[in-house]
Amino acid sequence: MSPISLPQPLIFIDLETSGGSIERDDITEVGIVTVTFGEGEPSYAEWSQLCQPRHAIPEFIQALTGITNDMVADAPTFDEIAPQLYAQLQGKTLIAHNARFDYGFLKQAFKRCGMDFRATTLCTVKLSRALAPVHKRHNLDSLIERYQLQPRARHRALADAEILWQLWQAWTAQYGAETIAQAVQRIATRPQLPPQIDPEIIDQIPNTPGVYLFYGAPLESATAAAGSPVASAAQRALLYVGKSKTLRKRVLDHFTSDHQRGREMSLVQQTQAIEWIETAGELGALLLEAQLVKTRMPIHNQKLRRQKALCRWFLADPLQDEASPRYNQLTLDWADEASPPATSQSTGQYYGFFRSQRAALAMLEKIVRDHQLCRVTLGLEKNAPGQPCFARQLKRCKGACEHTHDNTANGESPRQHHARLLLALAQLRQKTWPYAGPIAVAEGSGERRVQHVIDNWCYYGAAESEAHLAELLSQRQKPQFDLDTYHILLQHLERLPNAAITPLTIPKAGMIDPLLETL
Repeated sequence: MSPISLPQPLIFIDLETSGGSIERDDITEVGIVTVTFGEGEPSYAEWSQLCQPRHAIPEFIQALTGITNDMVADAPTFDEIAPQLYAQLQGKTLIAHNARFDYGFLKQAFKRCGMDFRATTLCTVKLSRALAPVHKRHNLDSLIERYQLQPRARHRALADAEILWQLWQAWTAQYGAETIAQAVQRIATRPQLPPQIDPEIIDQIPNTPGVYLFYGAPLESATAAAGSPVASAAQRALLYVGKSKTLRKRVLDHFTSDHQRGREMSLVQQTQAIEWIETAGELGALLLEAQLVKTRMPIHNQKLRRQKALCRWFLADPLQDEASPRYNQLTLDWADEASPPATSQSTGQYYGFFRSQRAALAMLEKIVRDHQLCRVTLGLEKNAPGQPCFARQLKRCKGACEHTHDNTANGESPRQHHARLLLALAQLRQKTWPYAGPIAVAEGSGERRVQHVIDNWCYYGAAESEAHLAELLSQRQKPQFDLDTYHILLQHLERLPNAAITPLTIPKAGMIDPLLETL
């Protein structure tokens, strides 16, 4: 039997774990079958070890694997076996079923021990797909039945590793070493895609700007289209929306990284279908991503989701009553995210946008520290009138807290503190819309050229023609204000050349803005 083109020895490995999260859960058993080829029959060696996890094994995992808490109570922890296991596996080719799962757990477990573990992996799920694409099922139970393999047990690490060696021998007998070598080579030149993803799909993704969408399993209420065994994207759960200036490269990054973070690994394991939308450039990709996350609410996107309300700081004008000015009147204000909030009003000025009161307070605390402002004066700390605050005692406050009508000698005055507060908050000041009305921002060239229609920080859409642009401007329902869109535009509009921006006016019925003729 030939070792094919893989470096020796061949290491068939399987892990049992206390759950599916590489961050929260632990390895409970390692099973390894090592095969070395030489003259005559290959040499064969087995090794297995139970491991004591950091937390109790859930009952359903105990029922699945047969590994109970009593069985691992006196077993060594992973860090106790890590040096021996590291020496055995480091730099080797590990053959595993759904290799990404096992490799991810191993890397994370070694990382907790301060060890940087690296190895090449060969996934028998993908090798099975490459050798027998006519078959739909490539899970281990299906392969055991198909090739009449003889498992000692199921869901025990060494037994499953030994089954992989049996499977390898069955493949060698059926296909021959050369065919297997060719299949291994095809897999080796491709990223470690989830088993459900057709590798040809990856080849179709362009390396252009755009947005990509990862879908999971079909929804329970969905049924595949008539005559089609495959559920459409619309019938699947949307897992994740991402953007990139180079779509194919970014998508491949998801499948070629080591997935040390549990959330990333979970996303990859769940992905069963991929879609993508090309855009004219980076700005279009950023805007479309923010839009899709809020309208489609993918499971793994949290940061860009729409919130019903935003909070911001409001600093009152101290001279509303010139006879009795009130300085440093800073309060938290809530604004509906649906409409563009005012940047100021006659009684004061707004500062910042925050998704929560906690975030707003954290930012204010940072400003207070950086500028030696007074927490008592701003209402963040209570103290007796005229008494120094804690920061004042540490010389981190300029003493506005000590200033009273009876005692004006110590510290800065409320007016001086207010002036410094204004300077400190300037970085958070909301920017007013710098144009008289809507604008069109040109992006792309040739067939990919579009005009992004924007007004008062609200995104109307990407117009591909003059008629489409007029349609966007005349729509009755105006787009909602979106904080992420605001930040995207704030960053991009400042660095755009003037030639890329064209002022527009909203057309009256039956009329098209003459400026559109220049677009």
